[in-house]
Amino acid sequence: MNTKLTLIAIISLFSLACSSANESRKASASASKSVALGAEAKISQSIRQAMDKLANRPKGGLDAATISSTLVKIDGDGNIQCYIYLADFNEQNVAAVKTKAAKFELMDEAEKIIQAWIPHNEIPTLASLNFVIQVTPPDYARPLSH
Repeated sequence: MNTKLTLIAIISLFSLACSSANESRKASASASKSVALGAEAKISQSIRQAMDKLANRPKGGLDAATISSTLVKIDGDGNIQCYIYLADFNEQNVAAVKTKAAKFELMDEAEKIIQAWIPHNEIPTLASLNFVIQVTPPDYARPLSH
């Protein structure tokens, strides 16, 4: 009888430990997912669509530049022209953006915007930086249609 109670206690403790570890893993996965979703939400839909097309093109398939549109400009190396909106415009944040940029074009300190060509696979990393508010295509001039 004593052995039976000991066995039940061990099984109960083991079950509790497994349940606790499982909840911890779920919480950790949920936190990671929310960080990823937070970064994704900062990237405009048109840029996300271009990133998907670039990522899913067959090897030796479409030249990256052929994926460009009137909304999103892409060069032959798969770099996307972006506006990066910053919460705080300072030297450190500008330097961090420059490390991700294939080509740095301009910046507007008053508007807290940087325009640069960013490799498509670096955009999520850039968007995950806490000082980046949003990543969008630049506002290109377009003729009015009647």
